[in-house]
Amino acid sequence: MKKNPDFIIIPHQLILDENLQPLDRILYGVIYWLVHLKGEKCTASNPTLKELCGAKNSLTIANSLVRLERRGYILRRFFDDKKRQRKEIIPLVRFIGVSLNNDTVSSNNDTWVSSINEQKKKSIKEEKINNIEIVANATEPFSFESKLNQLISSKDKKLQIIGLYWKFTDIAFPSKDAFQAGLRRELRPAKNLIGYPLEQIISIFDYLDFIEKNEGWLEKWTLETVHKFIDRVNWVPRDSTLVETLKRSLENKNNEI
Repeated sequence: MKKNPDFIIIPHQLILDENLQPLDRILYGVIYWLVHLKGEKCTASNPTLKELCGAKNSLTIANSLVRLERRGYILRRFFDDKKRQRKEIIPLVRFIGVSLNNDTVSSNNDTWVSSINEQKKKSIKEEKINNIEIVANATEPFSFESKLNQLISSKDKKLQIIGLYWKFTDIAFPSKDAFQAGLRRELRPAKNLIGYPLEQIISIFDYLDFIEKNEGWLEKWTLETVHKFIDRVNWVPRDSTLVETLKRSLENKNNEI
C-alpha cells in the first residue's frame, strides 16, 4: 500500500520563483520527502507522483519535472541514452534547520549541531569535479551571473563552452549546489566539442535554437545535441549580432584577467 506523506518541505526560493507553477513546488516537496524524509531514492513513476501530488494527470507531472530541471532544482538520471527509462530524480535544494539562536542544527534537533563559528572554519571548501577544481566561499552569497562570467572567461575551453551554452539558452541556477550539479552534467558533452572553433559551436547553437522554435520536432537541445549536429550542418548564423555579442563578451572577460 502506498504511503502518503504527512507533510512536505518546500524551499522558500521555489515559492519566490515566478517561473514555477504551484504544482511544481508541490512536486519538489514530494520528491524531497521520498529522498530525505522517507530515506529512499526517488524512483517513483509519473503516475505515482501524480497520485502523491494530487495532480490531474501524468502529463502535468512530466511538464513540472521539465520546469524544475531547467530551473536547476532537480536532476533526472536515466538508464538509457535516449532518456526513455528514468532511473531516479535527485532534489538539489536541501533543508538545514535553524534554531532560535541562529545556530545551524539538524531537522530533528538531536543528531547534529554546528555553531556559526564552526561553520566559518569551513567557509572555504574545495571540490574536484572531473579534475577541475572549484573553490567556493560559503560566507559569500551565491551569484549565478558571477559564476557564469567566470566560466566564459576561463582558460579551460570546456568551461567556456558550458558558459556560452548557458548564456545562449538563458539557463540559470538558483544555488551553488544546483550550479555544481549542472556543471558536472555538462562536462562530458563539452569535452567532445573542444576541438571545434567557438564560432562554429555558437553557429550550431543558433541553428538548433531555430529548429526548436520553428520546426516542431526538436523539443529541447543540449550540448550532446550540438555534438551530434556539428559535423552535419554547414550553417551561416542568421543573427550575426548575437554571435558577435557572445564572442565580444568572451574577449572582454579574457582581457580582464
